[in-house]
Amino acid sequence: MKVKVLLIRPDDRGELVELERSLAAFQGAVGGYLEQIPLAHGAFLYCDEEGLMKGLPQNVPATSLARRLGAAVTLAGPVVFFGASGSEEKDVPDEVVSVWQEAAK
Repeated sequence: MKVKVLLIRPDDRGELVELERSLAAFQGAVGGYLEQIPLAHGAFLYCDEEGLMKGLPQNVPATSLARRLGAAVTLAGPVVFFGASGSEEKDVPDEVVSVWQEAAK
């Protein structure tokens, strides 16, 4: 089963993509072990928990979006934004997509 997520890499503005709902797919998208960070609107993000220690490039667009959604973080490497219900990943909430699109203008 797939889930619609917002994937933001350090070198681009981001894109809505579908990922398999599996640990391997999410780890592949961020390039490492997952760190989950809660956000507003029932959203979460996954990033590489060792991204900063690995010296991955700072992800300014994802950091900006995460801060708009209530997380005081600095992110590095690819970041995946999604929704959740309990412990199951769900499609990224429309409210998060709206904030992302507004910030991209």
